[in-house]
This record gives sequence, C-alpha cells and structure tokens, in this order.
Amino acid sequence: MGFLDKPRGVWWRRASFQIHLWSGIALALYVLAIGVSGSIIVFNGEIERWYQPPLPSAGSVTTTARVSVDAMKATVEGRFPGRKIYYMRTPVTGRPAYLFVLEGKDRPKGAFLDAEGRIVAESELGVPWLSWLERLHGELLAGESGETANGVGALVLLGSCLTGLIVWWPGVSSWRRALWVDLSKGWRRVTFDLHGAVGLWTLAWLLMWATTTLYFVWPKHVKSVIELATPITGFPEIKVPPPTVGPLPSLESFVTRANQIYPDDRLAGMVFSHDDDDAVMLQMARREVGDFPHTDFLYFDRTTGEHLGTYRRGVAYSLGDRLIWLTHVLHFGNDLGLGIKFLWAFMGLSLPALAVTGLVMYWNRYLSKRWRML
Repeated sequence: MGFLDKPRGVWWRRASFQIHLWSGIALALYVLAIGVSGSIIVFNGEIERWYQPPLPSAGSVTTTARVSVDAMKATVEGRFPGRKIYYMRTPVTGRPAYLFVLEGKDRPKGAFLDAEGRIVAESELGVPWLSWLERLHGELLAGESGETANGVGALVLLGSCLTGLIVWWPGVSSWRRALWVDLSKGWRRVTFDLHGAVGLWTLAWLLMWATTTLYFVWPKHVKSVIELATPITGFPEIKVPPPTVGPLPSLESFVTRANQIYPDDRLAGMVFSHDDDDAVMLQMARREVGDFPHTDFLYFDRTTGEHLGTYRRGVAYSLGDRLIWLTHVLHFGNDLGLGIKFLWAFMGLSLPALAVTGLVMYWNRYLSKRWRML
C-alpha cells in the first residue's frame, strides 16, 4: 500500500500536511485581503465609469475627430493653464468623447472633448476607495516593500497549493467523493469537504495568480527563466537620443507617422512627453479601441519625431512573447469581456473561502481542545 491507496500512511504526506497547515495560517489574512480586493478591482473600469460625469449620447457625438490632436490639446491647456497633460484617449464604446488626463490637486483631472474639439464635461478622475484597494492588492499599502512581500506571499501560496493537492488526495477508492461537498453531514465535515473541493476546483486559478504575481514583482528574473526554454523577442529596448535644438514636431505628425507604419491601426491613445529622456508613446488599436491586449505601442523621439521602436502587444514572435502577454491577460481578466470578469471575481473569492474554512478546521482540530483545557 502506497500513497495512491493509503496516502495517510506515507511520511511525506504527513510532512506536506504540516507545511500546508502552517503556510495556510501564515497566509490567512494575506489571501483574505488579496482575494476580496482582486474580486472588486477586476471591475475597475465599470466602477470608474459610474463616477464619471454624464456625456452626450453616442448618437450625438461622432468619434471621428474634425480637429487635430494639437488643437484639442491647446483647448485643454487654455481651460487649465499651467497644468501638465499626461494622456489622451480616443472615444471607446459607451464613452463617446476624447479624454485628456492632466494633473490635479488631489486626483488627476479629466477633460472630455467632442469631435469638434469642444470641452463637453470635466471631472476629477479616479475613485479614492478603489485606488486604495488597488494599492492594497498591488503593494499591500507599503510601496516597493509591499510589492516584495506580495512576491513572497505568491511563493508561499505556490507551496501551499502543491502541498494542498497532496493533502487532498484521499486514495483511489474515494477520490470521486472528495470532489464534492456532502451537505447531509455535520457542519465540521461540511467545512472539511468545502475546503478540499474549493481548493481543488480553483487550483488552476490559484497557481496562475501566484506565478503571474512573481512576474509582476520580479520581471527580469522570470524573463531570464523563460528564456532558458524560449526566446523573448517582442519587447524592444527604447533608447531616447539626446535632444536636438529646434521646434518640436506636432502631435499630429506622430499620428501620421504611426498610420504610415501600421495603416490598418486606429489611434487609441497618446502619452505625452515632458522630459528630454521620455518618448512620446502612441497606442494604436489593431481591433477595437480599448482592446489593450491587441494594441500596438509606438515610441517616438519628442524632439525629432524619429520612430524609436514598437511593442505589438498580443503579437507572439515566440512562445516567450506569448507567455509574457498571457501574464497580464490571465492575471487581471479585465480585458476578456464582462463574463470573464464575473468568473474571475467569483474565483477570486475562493481565496477568502479557503482562508476561513482552513481557520475553522484548525479551530475544530486543535484550538478548541486547547481552549477547553484552559
């Protein structure tokens, strides 16, 4: 009799149980916060739109600009003198206006323009409580130290997942029963079954979230590991040359140049440059505007207009490029449609469910006995 038949008699199964137990206790509050915050911020686009001002209906505002980007930018600068403009977004589905993002006192300011270049609405951008959740999820409210802690938490979560799979295995004769929860049993047994079933059915998502978090925290190290098996070729190194003296190219000239390079693309957005060592970046949509997994990012020298390089997101030159692209798409799930967002949010709640059921099991098995002794 071995692990497949009588797993509880194998010593390394017992060792895995101890690792799973104590790593789960250590991670309980962490996965509770990460799971709840992640399940909410997957809808960050919808939440932010709820807080934005009402705009003219899609039928009354054309999405084809009748003035240049330079003219729109000049209008915004005239309305908000002295404020830096960071970004311009072209109209997307449900938001038929050009959005210019500029610095504000507490939050970024947004100016919405129609195709004639007229400001039709303005508002503060961002939602304070949502921004707080995003910082909690991405950096545990602790900046770079919090990002590193997130990476450590992902490593521990990976170990907990793998040991949890070993602990879950009940044996050949009864593994099918362990796939489900028998609600006819007592609440202690239901808690036990629920912990195992939730962990098993969401294992793929947990492993994906943990591994993609490692990439976000330590991208260079993860890329070096990937490149041991497959090259990563689709990420150009953008080097901005020393600035030249003379008048700056018009913003519209960058758009014209981008359209010459990729005639089938449409302008989706523009990141403005304010420093000599920054490039002007244009977002060019290969499909629908707002479909960022399939967007080209073109970089230009702000003083000469020279094309410095392009990152074609979603174009896989190698398996390594595809893996890097998938890290963003799979981790966040907010570029794959509303249905996937609800699925990702539901799966994200498995983390707090595992934390709660695990702590209840620990109470039932150990802490309650100690409590009665005291």
